[in-house]
Parts: sequence; structure tokens; C-alpha cells
Amino acid sequence: MFGKTIRVIAAAAIAVSTATLSTGSSARTAFTASTSNTANTFTAGTGFAAGTLWTWGDTGDPTPSPRQVGSAASWTSAAVSGSWTCGIQTGGSLWCWGADNDQGQLGVGHHNTRSIPTMVGTATWSQVAAGGTHTCGVRTDTTLWCWGGADNGKLGLGDTTSYDSPQQVVSPAATGWATVSAGDEFTCATRTDTTLYCFGSNDSGQAGIGNTVTPQLTPVAVSTPSTTGWATVSSGYQHACALRTDSTLYCWGDGGSGRLGVNSTARFTSPQQVAGTWSVLSLGLNHTCAIKPDGSLWCWGAGGSGRLGLGDTASRLVPNQVGTIASGTWRTVAGASAHTCATKTDGTQWCWGENTLGELGLNDAVNRTSPVQVGTETTWSTSATGHSPHQTCSTKSDGTLWCWGDLRPATAQPSQVGAASTWRSAALGNAFTCATQSNGTLWCWGRGSNGRLGTGDTNPRLVPTQVGPATTWDRVTAGEYYGCATRTDTTLWCWGDNSQGNLGIGSTTQQNNPAQITSPAATGWASVSAGDNFTCATRIDTTLYCFGRNSDGQVGIGSTVSPQTTPVQVTSPSTTGWTAVSLGYRHACAIRTDQTLYCWGDGHAGRLGLGNGNGNGQPQPTQVPGSTWWAVSLGADHSCAIKTDGSLWCWGSGSSGQLGAGTTADQSAPASVGSATTWRTVSGGVRHTCAVQSVGTVWCWGSNALGQLGLGSGITTQTTPAQVNAPIGRPTFTGPRSNATAVLSY
Repeated sequence: MFGKTIRVIAAAAIAVSTATLSTGSSARTAFTASTSNTANTFTAGTGFAAGTLWTWGDTGDPTPSPRQVGSAASWTSAAVSGSWTCGIQTGGSLWCWGADNDQGQLGVGHHNTRSIPTMVGTATWSQVAAGGTHTCGVRTDTTLWCWGGADNGKLGLGDTTSYDSPQQVVSPAATGWATVSAGDEFTCATRTDTTLYCFGSNDSGQAGIGNTVTPQLTPVAVSTPSTTGWATVSSGYQHACALRTDSTLYCWGDGGSGRLGVNSTARFTSPQQVAGTWSVLSLGLNHTCAIKPDGSLWCWGAGGSGRLGLGDTASRLVPNQVGTIASGTWRTVAGASAHTCATKTDGTQWCWGENTLGELGLNDAVNRTSPVQVGTETTWSTSATGHSPHQTCSTKSDGTLWCWGDLRPATAQPSQVGAASTWRSAALGNAFTCATQSNGTLWCWGRGSNGRLGTGDTNPRLVPTQVGPATTWDRVTAGEYYGCATRTDTTLWCWGDNSQGNLGIGSTTQQNNPAQITSPAATGWASVSAGDNFTCATRIDTTLYCFGRNSDGQVGIGSTVSPQTTPVQVTSPSTTGWTAVSLGYRHACAIRTDQTLYCWGDGHAGRLGLGNGNGNGQPQPTQVPGSTWWAVSLGADHSCAIKTDGSLWCWGSGSSGQLGAGTTADQSAPASVGSATTWRTVSGGVRHTCAVQSVGTVWCWGSNALGQLGLGSGITTQTTPAQVNAPIGRPTFTGPRSNATAVLSY
């Protein structure tokens, strides 16, 4: 494709169709470029096969089968919560990673996302537990530490102050702690003298102290049936259970759906004995599972989505056996929000319950009401879930750690999409991706609400799913919650959210399947670009049409009449002469056949590039200073364009360094990105930018809060271009409403 005449490409750098670049044979040599940004060069990589598609950042594509966490083979245990994971490696080092670190629950000293494991201090740990918004752990010196959200005193520190690094629990004593379990808004822990203490929220009696006085800001002893004799404890949403040294099991707190296992749905503020003898215990959000000494597995409580593994979705008030001993003996069990996973003594892993985000690891999104084996491996050691997440992690006997389900964020470094090597183009919207293959098929995956995947429903797709049977798809673009694509017969189709008429079909009705745009004509479409609820497309006669939201003049028709539900022609500076268009959040830019550049719509932060300070909005195209523009791509609130001499220019909001100028200042006129003149394509995201140089090296800059730069988790903001360990060759793809990036390899 490159080294020849450039075709119009939507959702990446939009290039004038008559421009030509010469790359030479060196374009196929991985990471050999000599650039002016060598100080920001990251380690190059190999093994990127031609035609493969790689993504990183918040792609909205939950992982439906086990994926290894890093390359370490020294994990001993893990704890999982709604949006983050912590694990302990051989030697006792503690590592945490994940999204939504707003209360410091990762314990790394700040509130930034960590998309790969990050070490928590230098201490050695024996156990870690993850709650609703907090984390606790026991160190090898028998001290107890908690961090994150402190609502209701769940950190046990005597107050409700949140902390982003571990804080020691010193009551009733600084040392002597054995195990800990973090519930939603409360925590329980056992001590080496077999006493049990709980703290935090107690509105349902989950502290087990005989009353509902709440909150309990410091640890309070559980004294029923006696103060000693407690071996281990597990906490759920508003209930807790604990094993005693004589193998008896006691539960207390909210008894809804029978989760306490005592043939009642009543609330109990002190421990109640569950009939039988038990050896292993785990609580989900509102269900409980435990293993008996004979290896049989029993579950009770809420049965929705099949989480009890009993073949149906009914709740149970008392323990019911999962399968039979004849089918194998169970070794470990882990309950989550609405699913359960367990390992058997033969090393196999089994999961059941809710699977909407791939949390069962079965490579689909189908719920299961009975245990189903995960893969064929017989080397699984443990399972780890939490009472609220839609994800699962498990260690293998070789010390590797594997996770699946909703792993937010997906990855901070390039991760291959499937095994196909025939991808041709890609587009990234808000938590979803669409791409075309060389055989003309269209595939989408990620979140499915609003019909954004075009697959006929609103269900998420965990792996690329073909959109209809057509084999004539050409190029695809993605807006916030919708997509559009052209076909080789020059027809134009859109699908998904249509609340502002942004699908151009004359209505505001959501479309779960691609719908054809027939105005001003059914055929003759050349390229299309999707923004935030508005769309623009060029035609082969070089006319330009826009439709959808027009509250800021982003349709470019000289008014702010909104919405425009069918395509309206852009007539200024003339009706013809348009070759390519790119859309941002609420602004648009387009290149004309004379290589001039025009922008219109919302002018905040100077994103129109007109040099007028913060910038006034323009309801019709206004020329950007300069000439010989060759390619343009818009992020949410910024714009970037390449000139025919290969220089790269950006302007607009610089709040996260997305302009690549070394600062976070806004720019109201085009500013050169370094001095390199070897840029070939550029693509803007929400607050980041990625571009490819003539030898195929990939560079990204701006916000890395969700791993969208592909530079790993050690960088949160990059204000100048940094080379990514990514495939060489084809354009990078992101979008004005996307916090992710994709690249096609040669």
C-alpha cells in the first residue's frame, strides 16, 4: 500500500488521494530508523507478522480466555476486585495493577491507573485481599496493612481517611495477624492466637459482634461461639463466613437469598453454624461455596446466572452439592459477583455462572449453570476472584499467572487481535473496535450497547465478530457509540447510536445492523469519518456532505440548526474540491484538492487552528494558515496534520501533552512536532496522538492513563513523541472518542 498512491483512509490519518510517498525497501526493516527523537526511543521488538492487527489501551474488548499476566513465572497468589488485581510473587513482593485507582486502592502512592503489575513498596507479604474500593494484606512479619477507600472505617485505622499507600493496623496489637479478607465496605482478619476481628460497615451485622452499630472504625473481636478457635475468614458484600480449627463453619450478616446457609433469609448479627464439617471456603457477592474434607463442593445463596453450579438459577437456603465426588475431588474454590471458579485435585480448572464479559474463560459470552472446564490444561493451582468483579485470575503450577474476563484496562503494550494476518483497516470508538479484512469482511468487538457493533443486537463481543455476510466492505470509521463504513460498490452504511441523526438515514432511531445512506444518492461515496454524534463523508465527485449533531456548527453548513438527520452539502468555499475529511469531538477539518486545509465547528482551545486565542466557533469551513497540507486527523479536542514535506503539525488542547510539543499548553495555530520530516500517517484519540514515520516506526504521545500510548504503565503523560514497541508499517488507528490505539503490521 505504501510507496504507491495513497488511498483515502478514514479513522486514521486522512490523506489526499493524489499524494505519493516513497518509503523504499528500508520500510520493512523493524525499528532501524534514525530520528530526531532518539531520547524517547523504547526497546524495539520483533515477531510482528505481516497483516496482523495489534491494539493497546482501553479497547473495551474483555478477554474471554486466559491471558498471561506479564512474563514472570513466580506468582504464588492473587486477589481480584472490580477493576484491579494484586498478586504476590515468590519472595513475598506485592504487585498491583488495574483501572479506577481513584481512592488509591493499588497502594502505589498515587491515583494513576497501572495497566501492568507495579510493585507496592519493598516489604515482603504473605497474603493480600481486595475489597470494594480497598485492599488489605498481611506481611511476613505478621503485621496487617490496609489502603484505598476508607468509607465506614474499613481500613481499621480509627478514621475514614483514604490512603494511596499501605497503612498499618495496630489494634488490638501491631503484630500477630494471620489472614485477612476484604468485603465490600468491611474487613475481617484472623490472628495467630486464633482470634477473629472485624471492622468497617456493620449495618447488616457483618462485623459479627451481636449488633448493627456502624461504623466500626477499629477492629472488634468476634466472640461467638468463642473468642478463639478461628482459622480463616471470607467476606462478601454484606455477609461473612469463617472456618474454625475444629472444621466447623459459621456465617453471619445479611442472610438474603439464603447466603448464610442456615435455612433462613434473616439477618444474623453474630455467627451461626452451617451444618457439616468443612475445609475450604470462599464467598461471592451474595453466595457462598465451600469444600468438605472429602473433596466435595457445596454452594448456597443467590443462584442468578447459575453461579451455584447446580444446573439452574434458583437460590438455595442450605448447602447443595455441586456435581458428585465421582466427577473428581475439588481443591480450591473462588466466588465472584455472579460467577464461581474452582480447581480440582487433577489440576483442571472449572467455572460457571455469569459470562457476559468472558469471566468464565470459555472464549464466549454464554452463561453456564453447571461447571465447565476451562481449556484442557491440568496445571492449574488456584483460582482468584472477588465479590464484585467480572474477571478471574489463576496461577499455574509453573508459577505463571493468568487472567480473563473484564481486565480493565486491557493492555498497556501491543496485544495481538486474534490470529488473523489479513486485516486491512481498523477504527476505534468508545470501548469498541471495528476492522476490515482483505477478503472484504467487516468485524467488530468490544462493548455492544447502542448497537455500536452492528451485529444485530446490543450484546458485547469478546472476540472479533463478523458483521453480516457481505464481503465488499472497504474502509470503516468509528464515532463514540456508532460506526460507518464504505463498500467497494461506493455505497455508505452506518449503525449504532443515532440519537442526533448521525447515521444519516432521516431518523433518530438506533440501528443494530448497518443501514444504507441513500441521500443524496445511494452510490458515489468515497470516504467517511465519524465524530461525536456527527458524520461527514466525501463523494467521488469531490463534494462533501455532513449530518448529525450541529449544535456547534460542526456540520459546516453556516448554521447551528440541529440535528441534521440526512446528509447536507458543505458549500463553502465551494461545493467541489474536497478530498478528505476528519472529525473530532465537535469540530471537523478537511483537505481540498489544492492542498489547503479548512476547519469548522467548536473552536475551544484553538482546535480549529485559526490563531485566534482560545478560538471562536465557526459554523462553516474556515482556512487554516499554511499550504501543502497532505493528511489530517483529529482527536477529541485537538488536530494534527502532515504537510507534503513530511513535517507534522498539531494544535488545539494540549492538556495531556497530546500536541507533542513538550508542554501541556494549548496551541491556537499549527505548531511543528519536532523537526522530523519523515512522518507518514497520524491519528488522534481523546487525549493522545500516535503517528508512523516513513520507515514504519510507531510513535505516541499524550495521556497514558489507560495504556493508550503502548509504553507500559510507568509513564502517565508523554509530552513528546516516544517510539512504541509495536509492528512497523501501516497506519496507527485511534479515534476522537477512543482511549486505545491499533496498528497494522507489514
